[in-house]
Amino acid sequence: CLTFVLIVLCAAASPAVAQETIDVVQRPTQVRHDAGLVLYSDWDPAIAQYRLVVRDGSGEGGETRLPLASQAEPFDADLGTNTAGRPAAIVSICGRETGADGRSGGCDLFVHTLGSARFRAVTNANTPDAETAPTIFRGRIAFARTFRSGAGPIVYTKRLVAPRSRPSRRLPGVPQRRQGKPTESRSVVALELAGESLGQHVTYDFAGAAGFRQNEIRLVDVEDATSRQAARMVTGLGVQYFEGLSFAAGYLSWYRACDACDQDGSFGPYRYRPGRPYLRDQGPLDVAGWSWFGTGAYRVTGGTIERIPDPDWKVVEAKRVRD
Repeated sequence: CLTFVLIVLCAAASPAVAQETIDVVQRPTQVRHDAGLVLYSDWDPAIAQYRLVVRDGSGEGGETRLPLASQAEPFDADLGTNTAGRPAAIVSICGRETGADGRSGGCDLFVHTLGSARFRAVTNANTPDAETAPTIFRGRIAFARTFRSGAGPIVYTKRLVAPRSRPSRRLPGVPQRRQGKPTESRSVVALELAGESLGQHVTYDFAGAAGFRQNEIRLVDVEDATSRQAARMVTGLGVQYFEGLSFAAGYLSWYRACDACDQDGSFGPYRYRPGRPYLRDQGPLDVAGWSWFGTGAYRVTGGTIERIPDPDWKVVEAKRVRD
């Protein structure tokens, strides 16, 4: 497929993705995918803890438990590729021993090439502060750092092969001001890296917001460190939320979900690319995990992890996505 026309024809000829159950888990989980593999947290009732597992995205074969201790909370992890292009998982592990000053040691990043014996600490990025929300793509990582002083979170990027002496590079993150007022209670919920693009799900408050939390999906150009808002939503009484950052075909995708809302046509998957119309489809309200791969997606509803056909994308006005 060497020309645009042929590419279109080849894409049209591609077989549709069939809906298929990948796994049924005890508790809902977020999901990440790469190269036909799916990463998620699997609750084990026998030990009352989560294990980090990877499974073939076709649903064939069993799950593989990654060589990492189980924990009480779902894992803050991503699936991508290392510097050599091999599948790799990156995870933030929190709860190091409290230091002499009485403060928690925070969270550190660990990376694991699938098939290797263990996770290794990302020593050129870890600090005494808390590194969270990690993502990895071809040996480049991005993460959020919250300082022991309470400042942050700040988003950074670094390559796994970079020397420890080279500081991580700061990127745009949670907006510092909204409506002329400083933002407060800032949080980086999730990051997703693909090439020079970084998707961000961030939340914050500001004076005058009447206590309603502000949620944004943002798109950052890693090369020139510019940022733009892709979507915005206010968390109200219905507890609506964004879920599942993922990239495919040059688009950033996410899911707008809600625990206790009526379907008003705004809930479901979205995708966005600068200079193109927003696209969306209607879907289930209560979705715990979402990861779109271009011709289909992985979706978690209740305890069921499914591979589903590509949504029936329709154009939606930008003002409906940005509230």
